[in-house]
Amino acid sequence: MRGQGANIGSSGSFRRQNIVDHDMEPELKVHSYDKNKASDPASIPELTDWLTSTATLQVPELEAKVKQFHYVECSDHQRLELLDWIRPLLSNTAYAVRATIADGKLPLPDHVLTHIDGLGRVYAIMADLYKGTIMSLASRVLQNAEDSQKSRKVLHEDLILACYGAIHFLAGQLRTIYEGYKPTPDGIWHEIHHIYNYSRFILDISCNSGINEEKIRDEFFLIEHIYKRSLLLGLCNPYHFPVVAFGELNRTLNKWAHLCKLERNIRSVEQRCMFSVDTESDYPAVPVLSHSGDLATSDRFSVLCTKALVNALKHEVDSMAHEAFEGPTKDVSEKDMHRLEMYRRLIMNWGKHPVRQVARHD
Repeated sequence: MRGQGANIGSSGSFRRQNIVDHDMEPELKVHSYDKNKASDPASIPELTDWLTSTATLQVPELEAKVKQFHYVECSDHQRLELLDWIRPLLSNTAYAVRATIADGKLPLPDHVLTHIDGLGRVYAIMADLYKGTIMSLASRVLQNAEDSQKSRKVLHEDLILACYGAIHFLAGQLRTIYEGYKPTPDGIWHEIHHIYNYSRFILDISCNSGINEEKIRDEFFLIEHIYKRSLLLGLCNPYHFPVVAFGELNRTLNKWAHLCKLERNIRSVEQRCMFSVDTESDYPAVPVLSHSGDLATSDRFSVLCTKALVNALKHEVDSMAHEAFEGPTKDVSEKDMHRLEMYRRLIMNWGKHPVRQVARHD
């Protein structure tokens, strides 16, 4: 990045900013990109015109275009605005890519895998842009400690927006990895954990600074929702889901993830529906029973409680099963049957295994 953005080092990651307070130092890696493989450099007005006149692109064209955003001369605030404008185009392209999956029979055709892999790379580039902006903005938090409250408010709002963008596109990259049955890249879960915790930190310092944090709190709520969604996705054994089921799985996560709770300083735990989240790890979470850390005192651990979510899904399964097998029509579509089976699997993956209610006599 240029302008007020962070510098790209020759090693392929951003050079660490010299920040005095370790808590304010984001631990993020941002890759460098071959400028020759990007589209020709453009100015902000040119990129703005392009964004407002383009509805969808093929993935290779989009990938080359997005790389331009690493090199355009602009402030962090301007870059955030540009990145926000490109999101509808990315959504349209992602929809077009997933429309090619068809019945999803394995092995997936090479052209489908190529599109999914390319989409994942676009998400990774977008995440890098947001991560670089986080690092640049974070370096100014202490430098501008004596600035007016209005200036600090804008800085904190930009930081929380950058955190939202980074975790949004890391989550999108994660989905394409599971859809393409590829191994997760080293460090992706560590960064998802870190960005969530860093956004909590920004919310805390905004409150402590007397800043009206309503907008920051709203953005943090969205970040937390994506974080919960990502943890649940990682815990549901996603490689065992057929690729065509990811659309329904994503809708389920969007609808129900808010029912989970993330708690800290837990002193008593149940044996089911509780998962330990280690923010220094590179995996989503583990059942509390296999956890070896101190959940009550260590800041690096939190607990994801899925009890309310699992109970809601169980109620949904019971209602669907009753309607399908005991209702007046006793008829159920193939789509509903797949959804019913998916819910049952999610209930088990998220911590509640079925228990026999009636004794067997055979």
